[in-house]
Amino acid sequence: MMMTRYGLGWDTAELDVLACFGLKGMAKSGSTYGFTSYAVACPEKKLSAAIVMSSVSGSAPELLKKVLAAFLKEQGYFEKPPVLPLEKALIEPGQIEGRYANNQGAVDFFFREKQLFLREEGTEYGLIQEGHRFVFQQAYHGKKHSSLFFKDCQGKIYAVLQWESSAVPQLFERLPYFEKLTEKKTEIRFQYAGKPLILDNEFANQRQFGTVPLVLCIKQQEDLIFAPYPLRIESAQRAVPFLEIPGEVSREMGVLQTEDPDGVWLGQAHYRLLETVPFVTSGSFRLKDDRTVWFRIEKNLDSIQMSGHGRCVMVSQDGTLVFDSALSAAMPESTEGLLLGFCGQAGIEITIVE
Repeated sequence: MMMTRYGLGWDTAELDVLACFGLKGMAKSGSTYGFTSYAVACPEKKLSAAIVMSSVSGSAPELLKKVLAAFLKEQGYFEKPPVLPLEKALIEPGQIEGRYANNQGAVDFFFREKQLFLREEGTEYGLIQEGHRFVFQQAYHGKKHSSLFFKDCQGKIYAVLQWESSAVPQLFERLPYFEKLTEKKTEIRFQYAGKPLILDNEFANQRQFGTVPLVLCIKQQEDLIFAPYPLRIESAQRAVPFLEIPGEVSREMGVLQTEDPDGVWLGQAHYRLLETVPFVTSGSFRLKDDRTVWFRIEKNLDSIQMSGHGRCVMVSQDGTLVFDSALSAAMPESTEGLLLGFCGQAGIEITIVE
C-alpha cells in the first residue's frame, strides 16, 4: 500500500503538563516556515487549548504548557510529580552501562575512571553522582542543571532525564525515558543496512524540509536497527518499533519495510537508495507530479530556473539542509557534492546550467 497523504495523528501518551495535575489528554504539534503550533485536549474535563506562533525563535509547546499550568492552578488543581511505575534505584555500574534509546535516537552510558559519561552522536557529557541522581557537568541540549537517574521497572532498565521545569520554577520535570536495549544474535541482515537513502515523498506545500530526516542511513546492531530510533528485525525486508517508552512521546515511530526494488517505507515517509539517484546535467525537464525529484551534483552549478510554482533545495550528504528557495534566493557559492531536489506543481519546467 502506498500512502501519499497523512491525517491528524494525535499523541495519546501521558503529557507531562497534564500528568502533573493528575489528568490525561491528547496533544498535536505542527510547524511550517516561520510558524509553530501546539494543541492539547483533555476530554474527561472538557478542556482544550491551542496556540499558533508566527515566530522561529519561540516554542509553541513550551508557551502553551506555561499558560495551561497557570490556568489549571487558577481552577484549583494542585501540581504534583507524576506517579511513575518504577521501583528499584540502580547505582551499580554494571547495571547502568550500555546502549539506551527512545523515539529520538540512541545514547551510550559508560564509566571512565569511575565517572559516568553519556555519549550521543560523538559528543560526550560527563556526569557527577549525587545520591541516586547524576548531574550533568555541562548544558545538555541547551538545558542547564540537567540530571538523570536510573530505574528498574519489571526487569527493564530506564534512564530518566530531568531538567528545571519551564512552567514552575524550583521544580524539575521528567522527560521521555531512555530504555536500555537488549540485543540478540541474529543471522538476518536487513536489506538496506549501511546504505544511505534519501526522502523522496516530501511535497512542496506539505511541511518544512527536515521535519523528518532527509538522508537516512540504517545502522544494524545484532537484531536491532536504528532509523534513527531502534527497531527489531523481523526479516530482511521488515523491522518493527522495539520500544514502549513511558512519558510524553513527541515523534511517531513507524514500521520500516521494503516494498519496491530501490527504497523503503518508514511509516509514511518513503526513502530511495541514494546510489540510484542520477547525476544532474545541463538541460530542461518537467516535473511529473508534486513529489520531490533528486539529483546528485558533481560540479558547481551556474544557474537554475523554474517556470512555475516550485521549490528547490540542496542538501549535504549527511542530510543537512544547505539551501531552500522558499527561504532564500541566493544559491551557495559551492554546490559540488550536494544533493539537489525539486518539487512543485506537475508540469512546470526546470532549466539547469552547469
